Amino acid sequence: TWKGRLQQVFDEYQRRLREANVLDFADLLQYGLRMMRLAELRDRISSRFQFVAVDEFQDTNEIQMELASLLASCNRSILVVGDLQQSIYRWRGATPHENFAAFFKIYPDALIGHNYKNYRSVSGIIDCANCLMPPGELTNMPQLESMRELGKVSTRPSLIVAETGEHEALAHIKCLVKVAEQCPGRLHFGDFAILFRASFLMRSFED
Repeated sequence: TWKGRLQQVFDEYQRRLREANVLDFADLLQYGLRMMRLAELRDRISSRFQFVAVDEFQDTNEIQMELASLLASCNRSILVVGDLQQSIYRWRGATPHENFAAFFKIYPDALIGHNYKNYRSVSGIIDCANCLMPPGELTNMPQLESMRELGKVSTRPSLIVAETGEHEALAHIKCLVKVAEQCPGRLHFGDFAILFRASFLMRSFED
């Protein structure tokens, strides 16, 4: 069965890790947590850190949450930064709501600071995000506010639904041509940039 085959692959992978005397990322977390659960080691390691900061807290899993709290157990000075509205890693074990709840249970006197101003994206992007995730649907946060503008050029996002990578590339190129034609003499193809989540997605554009 595929489960039996998967188990064989996993067992062989673990054997090769031991043979090479190395740990993968999951091992670092699991063995690190085992060590930090030992009181003597925990106190010795935790006392070395006056402050502990965790960014993208909404993407942490249960092991990472416990590990962070143990690292901060000596001085209890910990800062976490996170946004429940941009949690996208549940598929790999992230437990955002559970971890925020656990954090405030461990640190009931923690101070909360909210930031509703976005300094990265222009208003067209932020307005779209506010429509997709209405305030209060998952959290009590109000609408985000953009602190950036790019002159009079339209910044409204466009949704492109493509059947293949080639269709997607062609649709984007047509969009760039259209925008450039709307601003003759002001915008040239060298003024545009296409951002990719991963480098292999560039292939259809290059071809």
